[in-house]
Amino acid sequence: MGVDPAAFAGQAQAPLTPPGSSLQLTLGALIVVYLANNWKIVLALQDVLMVALKPLFKTMEDRKVQKEALSVAQSQADARKARAARLAKSAAAK
Repeated sequence: MGVDPAAFAGQAQAPLTPPGSSLQLTLGALIVVYLANNWKIVLALQDVLMVALKPLFKTMEDRKVQKEALSVAQSQADARKARAARLAKSAAAK
């Protein structure tokens, strides 16, 4: 109900927020407001980030392509084995 239980034991009530903790929030809010009012800077930052992250995106795309190629190769190998088994079974039946 707004009273710290430690205050009942004769201790002073602790502050709700530690000193200086709102500084990060204030700086964060100021940065957001600055960026929201300066779209040219935001677009420039976006371009810089896209150039910086291009190798990461290329690596991710290459891994995806390799995984798909491996999956296709595995399914083709399984199909060849199944066909060979069917041919061997039909040859043994004759």
